[in-house]
Amino acid sequence: THAHPSPLRCVVVEASIQGERASMSLRLSFENTERQPIEALHYFALAPGGRVTALRVARGEQEAVGAWCEDPVDAFDRYDDALEAGHVAALWEVRGDVMALSVGVLGVGESVEVHLSAVAPLRQGEGGWCWGWFTQPAAVSGVPEEQRPARVSTPPFECQVEASWEVPGGFKALGCDTHPFQVQVQEDRVTVSLVSDERMLARDVRVCLTPNELGLEPEALSSG
Repeated sequence: THAHPSPLRCVVVEASIQGERASMSLRLSFENTERQPIEALHYFALAPGGRVTALRVARGEQEAVGAWCEDPVDAFDRYDDALEAGHVAALWEVRGDVMALSVGVLGVGESVEVHLSAVAPLRQGEGGWCWGWFTQPAAVSGVPEEQRPARVSTPPFECQVEASWEVPGGFKALGCDTHPFQVQVQEDRVTVSLVSDERMLARDVRVCLTPNELGLEPEALSSG
């Protein structure tokens, strides 16, 4: 099966971590370089107990804010109605352990930004707390569904991931075993910025911090 290029052009993930909870914002930029209108799909996962709290779609100066639908059928109907009317629309849904974001219809040469807000608890590891962003490659599909491609190529895209961690008691260890990273320490807050490579979000991101109630000096401040 021929592999279609992904329309994903830029991903920006920002996390603010306090105590045992992370508040996150995600910005996805899509661009249709196909010769026909497309629907873009993006899959990601939050930590158990996480949830999306807000959804916003922007096309140029036009902007739409998402609304929560208790009835999944109603949500799909609203999404389909918007597409049939020629509007740009987004649909967020839970598929098992994976969150699925659908964005359509993108006209030829059209660009759209999707903004998501989410909250999730941290995972406790050996001697510390871990925050992660779990993602799967974006997909692109034409319409109708039966013509959607089985494979999707993932071209280079710009990506930024930053986690700002509140550490009032200081910390004694910090690490990211999935990607190179840089660290900035300011008083009671430490900010971790991942050093971007072209396909960084093709792999899950995991950052772990060990609090230090005794206020010892940090053991690790940079990697890569």
